[in-house]
Amino acid sequence: MKSVFVIAKDNIKKKKTNAVIMILLIAIATMFLYVGISVIGNCNKVIDACNEKNNGADFFYFSESVYYQEIIDLVCENEHVIESCQGEFLYADNAYYGKDEIDQKDGNESPFIFEKKEEGRNISKHNMIDAKGEWTENSVVLPYYMHVANGYEAGDTFVIETEGVKIYCTVYGFVEDVMFSNPMTMTTTKIVISDAIYERLRPVLKLYRGVRARLDGYDTEQFDKVIENEVQQLMVEKDAVGTNYHISLNYDMMKSGTGTLVMIFMAMLTVFAVLLILVVLIIIRFNIGNSIEENIKNIGIMEACGYTSKQMICAVVLEFSILGIVGTALGLVIANACSKALGNIIASAMGLLWNVGFSLVSAILTVAAILAFILLIARVSAKKYKKISPLDALRNGIYSHNFKKNSLRLEKSPLPLNASLGVKSTLFNLKKNIFITIVVVILTFVTCMAFAIFKNFSNMSTMLPIVGVEYTDIMLVPKDNEYNQYEEMSEKIKQRNEVENVLTLTSYSVILSVNGEEEQIHVDAYDHPDEMRIDILAKGRMPIYDNEVVLSTLMCNKFDLDIGDVITLKLGETEGEY
Repeated sequence: MKSVFVIAKDNIKKKKTNAVIMILLIAIATMFLYVGISVIGNCNKVIDACNEKNNGADFFYFSESVYYQEIIDLVCENEHVIESCQGEFLYADNAYYGKDEIDQKDGNESPFIFEKKEEGRNISKHNMIDAKGEWTENSVVLPYYMHVANGYEAGDTFVIETEGVKIYCTVYGFVEDVMFSNPMTMTTTKIVISDAIYERLRPVLKLYRGVRARLDGYDTEQFDKVIENEVQQLMVEKDAVGTNYHISLNYDMMKSGTGTLVMIFMAMLTVFAVLLILVVLIIIRFNIGNSIEENIKNIGIMEACGYTSKQMICAVVLEFSILGIVGTALGLVIANACSKALGNIIASAMGLLWNVGFSLVSAILTVAAILAFILLIARVSAKKYKKISPLDALRNGIYSHNFKKNSLRLEKSPLPLNASLGVKSTLFNLKKNIFITIVVVILTFVTCMAFAIFKNFSNMSTMLPIVGVEYTDIMLVPKDNEYNQYEEMSEKIKQRNEVENVLTLTSYSVILSVNGEEEQIHVDAYDHPDEMRIDILAKGRMPIYDNEVVLSTLMCNKFDLDIGDVITLKLGETEGEY
């Protein structure tokens, strides 16, 4: 065993440059793979831990309906509710905000939920992060993502303007809430304000009242559907079908949305790591083959001196095992050193505090996977030692005769001599050239994907058309549900020179019924769907006639629907086939 180790160490010394490059490649692949596995494995755990720490709600339902108390009773009296908490908040359809001062050109605007700071609340507690100073009548608590993603700090001045009311606040701290964790999963921003600010905003904003509930383990998405159906029935009984403005959230849906973006990027990072590992394995394959060709005489001498092919194979496997161990260790050290910066990036995407630290399980899986592949490729590539006899080695690997067919004879080739020699050389080293081509293809793919991802995801105006979202620069909503003048307003806006396109629509929450199965869905009803600029279709065409509808692929797959099938949509007592 000692002699095998000496050979492996000597081989590493001879190829110091190759060894360093190999270690760096393995380290980068290890770092990427560890980060991907660690984040994917711990993402849901972090979300669940955050929700448990804050005793977060499993179900959230708030409405501006005058029948809010009946809705609250529907939720609280459900058999699956073990704990509930009633409350209220103010809702702003749109508000501008900024640090120190508002600059509307920056595009810092969002719908807002304004909630009073409640010390005794038991569900969705306000557990402060980085709180600073004393709570005053101008204090405000921001969501955690505004700290890690937007750079707000405790003590900063936070300015917000909505419905003509402009308020200067002081940031007291930050809170986590899975239901409102980041703007990618919930476009509405929820902030906690003082009683004084709340009373200033109350006359100009919509008041929503409702309930937060904890369930006994019952599926939260199914519970959401049950409550939606019961509320629709209640509205029919009260002859208040038009009262359709509410916010209904369930934990499973919001949990999935909170981790989706992170999971997508981590999955892509893991794929890149796998591709990089594949490149490393191909390089190892070349390295061993080239080493045998360059040192074939030495191999023959060693065999003549009594070394067996098995010992030399073990030496090669040990050589790359050492490089693999050093590379994976270096990769884990780098990943651990960057864990704080990585945690901030993940926290800014999720909107939740990422404090996982070093994951031993992820490290073991990463190291085991990489070393297993390295040992396997080294063992397979080193098999060539068994085919080399001392006599062949001392002949420099030249055999007395090659029984392969000579497909390109130089004296009969129509190509110039140099071209013929080049083709013969390519065919003679066909396996090596195929592997080189694979490496170039992989590197080209990774590079193109990296540039494409950066180009498409760095700009929302580029990303949204890709995913089929009809986005706007401005959205106007009639105040107090007065729809009788919206057509006149739409025509006036169309006449402005700076306006390219205007779409008029109404949104509903309806029940989709297919073969006895029902599903609560959101529907956007456009006056002229043919005027939409973004192609949202996966199949078929936009509706032309009044009895046509376009469904998402999710609903089509769930109910096994295709073009031409008939569905029923219900809104209160009104229903129709489409």
